Amino acid sequence: MKVKFLWIGATKDADLARLEKRYLQRIGRFFPAELGSIPEGKKRDPRQAAAPFEQEAKRIDKRVAAGSYLVGLDEGGRQLSSRQLANLIQRLVNQGIGEVNFLAGGFLGIPARILERADLRLSLSRMTLPHELARVVLLEQIYRAGTLINRMPYHK
Repeated sequence: MKVKFLWIGATKDADLARLEKRYLQRIGRFFPAELGSIPEGKKRDPRQAAAPFEQEAKRIDKRVAAGSYLVGLDEGGRQLSSRQLANLIQRLVNQGIGEVNFLAGGFLGIPARILERADLRLSLSRMTLPHELARVVLLEQIYRAGTLINRMPYHK
C-alpha cells in the first residue's frame, strides 16, 4: 500500500520541514511514501475564502486517485489512539487498498467539499495545533503505526 501525504501550502519552518523529511524516510521502511503540496490560495479575509478554497479543492481532486482512501485532518474529526490508527492501516492493507492519502490543510483548513468526501476525518488532538506542527505529528504517528504493525520496539 502506498501512503501519500498532501499538504495545502508548503511548510515554511525549516526545522519542521527537516522533521517531515526525516519521518517520511522512516515511513518508507514500511510503506512506499511520498509527500506533496498544493499551492495555498490567498485567503486573507475569511469572507472571501470561497474562490481560493474551490481552486484548492480542484487541485486536490487532481492529486487524489479515484478509489484511494482519503483521510482529512479536521479538528472536529474522529480521534484515534496510536494503536487504533495502526489497526486502521492494517485493515486497509488487508482490504487491498492500494493508496491512502493523508490531507492536511493550510491555516484555514481543508475545503468543505473535500472533507465531505473523505473516508475519515481525523483529529490529532482536542488541542489546537499550528498546521505545520500537526503535519509533523501526523507523520510521526504513521511511522509509529508502522512500528506497531511490524512489532518493532519504538512504541511505548
